[in-house]
Amino acid sequence: MLSIKYFPIFLILSTLTASQAFGQKNKMYYREPKVLLDFGFSANAYKGDLNNSYSKWNGFVHLGVKLNRKKRLNSQFEVSFGNLKGQNIFLNGNENNTQKANRFFSTDIFSLNYNLYINIIKKENFSVYLSQGVGFMKFLPKDEEGNDLIQEIETRAQNEDYNTNAFQLPSNLGVIYIFKPGFGLGYQMGLVNPLTDYLDNISQLGENSGNDNIFRVKFSFYAPISFEDNNKRR
Repeated sequence: MLSIKYFPIFLILSTLTASQAFGQKNKMYYREPKVLLDFGFSANAYKGDLNNSYSKWNGFVHLGVKLNRKKRLNSQFEVSFGNLKGQNIFLNGNENNTQKANRFFSTDIFSLNYNLYINIIKKENFSVYLSQGVGFMKFLPKDEEGNDLIQEIETRAQNEDYNTNAFQLPSNLGVIYIFKPGFGLGYQMGLVNPLTDYLDNISQLGENSGNDNIFRVKFSFYAPISFEDNNKRR
């Protein structure tokens, strides 16, 4: 039987051995979310024919499912909904005596995206990434009285028509931090890059060339849906 005078030495050695083994286990094994629910809010600024700089901020809501399995490449499916507004009271846009561009617009936007995440830095609980997406958006610009501008043909150049559906190619830079229980926070900023010049209803009568665009700053809250296996090795 172990003598009582050697018990303190035995206890110390046992503690040191257990601590070393636990530390090695922590290095060898990990448990992190492999699928995350992404719920976010964003501030969005429009730039186009009724505003030549990113301003007039409006809010969007986002819901997505993000994969977190790979070290370098992951993906996300995301739906978004929000509103954009713009105004230029000095815009004339006269083509002739009958055509005159609208000076105000408000449009609700619904979009569905698939985003590819490229991790620049990827740790167990922290990542810095670039993302490139492809998606579809539905929009319908209205005037101050809530009338559909697509029906007001006198607000556009003659024989100019458009579709209220468009593709978009969102590009973003962001960071994600995951806390030990698996919940996390994220910050992201980038351009939505819609492939249309009609978010504000006008194109040829406008003063800016090229498609309209949206600058977005997004804050996300992440919740784990599933985790990696506890015994998965690095």
